[in-house]
Amino acid sequence: FGISAARLGASQAARLAGDWNGIVPAARARSHLMMLARAGVGRRAVGDVTDLADSILHEIRHRRRLHIRARTERKILAVTTDHRADHTFVRADHTWVLIRQLLREGYTKSGLAKLMGYRTGAIQFRKHRVTARTAQRVLALHSRLMT
Repeated sequence: FGISAARLGASQAARLAGDWNGIVPAARARSHLMMLARAGVGRRAVGDVTDLADSILHEIRHRRRLHIRARTERKILAVTTDHRADHTFVRADHTWVLIRQLLREGYTKSGLAKLMGYRTGAIQFRKHRVTARTAQRVLALHSRLMT
């Protein structure tokens, strides 16, 4: 911008640097928290990623905090569904689509279970939901076998 940082106030310099930390409405953060929750990323997982207190996230989500700092909003908006915990349950639809495709290719359920490292030699997934870890294992196995 051609203006030296020394001539600007701290707030203006931070704003130009993209680190402005003024007060903003909490609506975007709230909406993002709700979307994450629907995708299986809970408040605790968001807290672990953002280092924000659980109480702050709870207040934002339940409309007890209508305004937040811009930096808090940026931290929340940076959280993606990739941050869900391994033990979080997710829909099993896609996982079963991948397994059925592998079965059609000639693999057996016991063979797939062994390839994923299961000791029992059997696929014992629920019909409607699986853990995020299981979904990731099946996706990785499918990618490895189908390429």
